[in-house]
Amino acid sequence: MDGDKPSFGHGVPPSLLLLVSTAGSILLSYGITLGKNTDITAGIAILLFSVPLAVYITWRHNGSLREHIARGCVYVVIPILCASIPAITAHTRAIRPATPEGKEFVAHIITIEEGRYSDRVILSISPVRGSDNPPVKAIGFSKHGIRTRGDIIAISAEPERITADDPFASKRYEGIHFKIRISDANCALISKGNPSFRERIRESIIRRNTELYGSKAGAVISALYLGDGYFIDRKTGYDFTRAGVLHILAASGSHVAIVAGIPLFILFLLPVPRKLSFVIVAVLLAAYYHITCEPVSLFRACVMFWIVALFRITGERCSPLNALCLSGSVILMVHPWEIYSLGFQLSFGATAGIIALYRLYRDCMPGMLGRIGNSLALTFSAQIGVIPVIAITLNQINFTGICANLVIVPLMELLMTGSIAVDVLSFAGIPLNRAGTIISSGMIFTLGLCEDFARIPGHFVFDTIPPYFIIPYAGLLIPVLFRTGKYAFHLTFAAIISALIPCCIMFNMHPRPLSPEAPIGNIASREDMIREERSLRSAGYRIPSITLKSATYDSIHWTERFIQRNPVSEVRIPRSVSLSPAFRSLCETIEREGISLTFAGQIKK
Repeated sequence: MDGDKPSFGHGVPPSLLLLVSTAGSILLSYGITLGKNTDITAGIAILLFSVPLAVYITWRHNGSLREHIARGCVYVVIPILCASIPAITAHTRAIRPATPEGKEFVAHIITIEEGRYSDRVILSISPVRGSDNPPVKAIGFSKHGIRTRGDIIAISAEPERITADDPFASKRYEGIHFKIRISDANCALISKGNPSFRERIRESIIRRNTELYGSKAGAVISALYLGDGYFIDRKTGYDFTRAGVLHILAASGSHVAIVAGIPLFILFLLPVPRKLSFVIVAVLLAAYYHITCEPVSLFRACVMFWIVALFRITGERCSPLNALCLSGSVILMVHPWEIYSLGFQLSFGATAGIIALYRLYRDCMPGMLGRIGNSLALTFSAQIGVIPVIAITLNQINFTGICANLVIVPLMELLMTGSIAVDVLSFAGIPLNRAGTIISSGMIFTLGLCEDFARIPGHFVFDTIPPYFIIPYAGLLIPVLFRTGKYAFHLTFAAIISALIPCCIMFNMHPRPLSPEAPIGNIASREDMIREERSLRSAGYRIPSITLKSATYDSIHWTERFIQRNPVSEVRIPRSVSLSPAFRSLCETIEREGISLTFAGQIKK
């Protein structure tokens, strides 16, 4: 029998080799197909790293040479076979198809990515006449709620190829190489698709939440359930972003813990076999995942639960790191393009940090209260994997989230658990209006706390991250490097504060508006909108008002676009404005966001 050597290497599961091989093959395949040298280099480097990793995992066990060779073959052949699947998928999807000819097409709506104002519609388009080429995928935009999955429409427009510098360049990884304009003027409905069971369930949940908790609280609870941020208004999303708790609205591990934990707890109290309980909950979790917007963070958490449940059913044990690596491999095999997704990187970075470092952080604060210490350890360990990704991709540093996560996240989890219980009982016909009122009041209180945290000057956006950014990150690593140190936890907070001070000084060197509600001038072009957005991001907490100085189409259109992308407190418009379609659309946006509308010269009440 093989005897294991006592080594830290026992914490490295073979599934890590599978994940590394899969990621390297995907990057290499995409790089070769799309001609991206950086991806080719990264893919080769990762695959070269997998070679010593395979040797290490193989030889860490005692045994004869023959056993090492047999084990090495298994550890090498299986990852190669598994990695070839997403590599081939990536290559076939990244191949550029020929541009469809003509300007008249028949399009079949494949999927719809819902948004607050417009939906991203994924289409399969084919020319009406004169082409033997197979249909190609394209992306277009449609007003929210107008189109349904399965619709067949006729479009009179010319598809545009998605280039490397296009905002939709990432869609090329999914096999979507064209974009096409969709509007009431250039398309006509041929046949209407029937709403799916998933869409009917989603609509029922949204309607029930609005009835039980009101429009504002119900929108946030629907966002918590379904992982769709478009339910909430821009002001609420802005507060969650500045407070550093936007991740709670993205369905992930905490959602799985609640959705799976409640039925597991009930089934364990009943005379139901444990293995059957895990099977039932795994099916319920799959149904829950299907009705959400299917974010990668939720897919990762669900796959981890399914893997752990499978090991429990078979009577085996599965470490969290093994489940994480296996779930990452499964996701990349099914959706290889997710390797470029910011959600994938943040989800796995945070989870890996928690698995690897949570216990180290918890041990360095033994004198703290249990719940507070657990939350702090969870926050710090997650930040280790998240901070570099956010800093590199978004050029942001957020110190507020360290404190906000200790308060907002537990409250949101408590409210979500209570709302699920109320919803289930209300579906059963039990009147629970009073309970709905309590949860609604709790949600409004939590949103108020979130706004208070958002006003704290701890969220910074830079053109480029300053060099002293390394100070708070190094501070977070102090308990890891000096885990037996008596003052490791105190040094961590000292390092964070030492980085917060220069950030505040640098931001205060920039000119500031006289008040957070200082008005924005006329927005008459895309350049005006981008300039005001940059000013808004660098101005600390600010909910501005907009003065529409002219009633031209461009001013109305770009003002509406600004409101759809940023929080606004009030819009002032001239009395000379006419009731044009553009102005009606602007009024609909203002009403949806709950913004005050004032005519020039009108006394504000």
